[in-house]
Amino acid sequence: MFVILAEGYFIYVLIGLIGFFYGGFLSNYPAITADYFGPKYVAFNYGIVLLGFGLGAVVSSYIAGYFKNLAATDIKLMWPAFIIAAAAAAVAIALICFVKPIRHKEEETSSAPAEAKAE
Repeated sequence: MFVILAEGYFIYVLIGLIGFFYGGFLSNYPAITADYFGPKYVAFNYGIVLLGFGLGAVVSSYIAGYFKNLAATDIKLMWPAFIIAAAAAAVAIALICFVKPIRHKEEETSSAPAEAKAE
């Protein structure tokens, strides 16, 4: 969204921030995948996660490239690409609301006797 403000060296700061955040969270995905789906099939499940990540990267590159070609004369024409990216991020945030918290086996076994005692 800061594309209009990007003058001089500020564009390099923005590119650096994008690069920093892009790779910073990716190392957490294997552990999160194992927590949600279990360690038995973590390799397959993580492969599916990375497939979605790669597909999103390819599609977003084409979208950004299309609008970059349109904006060859005026950088303000890149605005729709950022709106599309913001909308995709908003959909992702909305989907996160439907993710159930992780319940570990220790929590299930420790809560079962407490429920039995309460009855």
